[in-house]
Amino acid sequence: MIKVVVDCFGGDNSPGANVSGAVAALNKNSDLYIILTGDEAAIKEQLYGREYPADRLTIIHAPEVIGCDEKPTEVIKTKRNSSMMAAIDCLRTDGTVSGMVSVGSTGALIAAATLRVGRLAGVMRPAFCPILPTMNGGVVGICDSGATVDCTPEMMKQFAVMGSIYLQSAFGVESPRVALLNVGTEAEKGDKLRKETYPLLQKAHAKGIRIYIDYVRNHSGKGHPWFLDALSDPASPYRDYYFISTNPQKDYSS
Repeated sequence: MIKVVVDCFGGDNSPGANVSGAVAALNKNSDLYIILTGDEAAIKEQLYGREYPADRLTIIHAPEVIGCDEKPTEVIKTKRNSSMMAAIDCLRTDGTVSGMVSVGSTGALIAAATLRVGRLAGVMRPAFCPILPTMNGGVVGICDSGATVDCTPEMMKQFAVMGSIYLQSAFGVESPRVALLNVGTEAEKGDKLRKETYPLLQKAHAKGIRIYIDYVRNHSGKGHPWFLDALSDPASPYRDYYFISTNPQKDYSS
């Protein structure tokens, strides 16, 4: 049984969207157990009339809510009885909980996760890795997408490692391709950070680290041969590198 705790009072449409997602996940996965944190009365109101396996759902009452306009390092101390902090503490203290879901204040989430749960040994900074679908039915992850603002080349290399491992373990991608998002495909392009990150990724690839198999140099523009090949051939190996729209009224091809 996989046990996950969900912060029900984060996001624009909470708690309705959060509860709806939890119920849908329970009904879809018979080996899933979910703990909901937040105002119990409000959560039960959202659950009323829904069909779901009640024996695999628990509510932890936490009436306070962390707002996105509140200072993260302060609010995680002053709002200990908030839905987010209740979820963080549940993840930290309950050894049977495998993970936590929250769409609340990203600053508070990063601060709480770092200070209360902690990072894995060797990991310098946390990262967000949202997943987007591709035209071929695959997935692409963007890591990091805002958890760490001021990065170093070593952090960027770690984000590549963490993102690759995430795609391998969560989505079954055997050898994720790693691309450095940049203004061009040439190694000398980009700002100082990307120029210094590029050789680190090259060195890792040269050492045969398996997560860098099929390493992509840099993302390219719509005039690049890879893009033209992907645009003309649905079976192109470069197809998953791009988001290609078939809508004739709008051009999202680059």
